Amino acid sequence: MTLSGGRRSALILQVRLLAFGALLAGAAILTACGGDGDKNGDGRGTGDGSGGDIRRGGTLVVGISSNPIYFDPMLQNDAPGGTISSQIFEGLYKYDENLKPQPWLAETIDISQTGLEYVFHLRKGVKFHDGTEMDAEAIKFSVDRVRNQSEVDRVCRRKDDQ
Repeated sequence: MTLSGGRRSALILQVRLLAFGALLAGAAILTACGGDGDKNGDGRGTGDGSGGDIRRGGTLVVGISSNPIYFDPMLQNDAPGGTISSQIFEGLYKYDENLKPQPWLAETIDISQTGLEYVFHLRKGVKFHDGTEMDAEAIKFSVDRVRNQSEVDRVCRRKDDQ
C-alpha cells in the first residue's frame, strides 16, 4: 500500500506525537517512583538538601511571570503580588480546600450575639521576622491601618510618585 505525500506526512506526525507522548508518560512514571528523600523514615528528610529539612537563611530565587506591583498586603491586588504575599504574610484565618475559613493565627473566635463584637484568641509563640511576638496590639495596628483610608491614600501617593 502506497501513501500519498500528504497522508504520509500526517502519519509520520502522528507516530512522532505518540512517541513523544509515550516518552512524557514514562518520565512522569519515573518521577512518581522517585520517592520523597526521606530515607530514614522520620519525616525529616535526609539532611542532604534533597527535601524535607528546613534551612534558615540564605537566598530564595523564584521565577514569576511578571513583576508584582506592591508587596504590601493592604494594597496588593495583582496576581504576582498575591503569589508572593501569600508566602510571606499570614492572616487570622486561612482557607481550606473547600474555601471555608479556618483558624490560623487566631486559634478560635468568639462572636457576640449581636454580631458586633469579635474576640480572637491568638495562637501563642508566633513571632514576626524581627523576633517580636505577635500580640493583640499588632493585630489592632494592622486592622486600624486597613480601616484608615488616609493611610491607604498616603501609601498609594508615595508609590505613584516613584
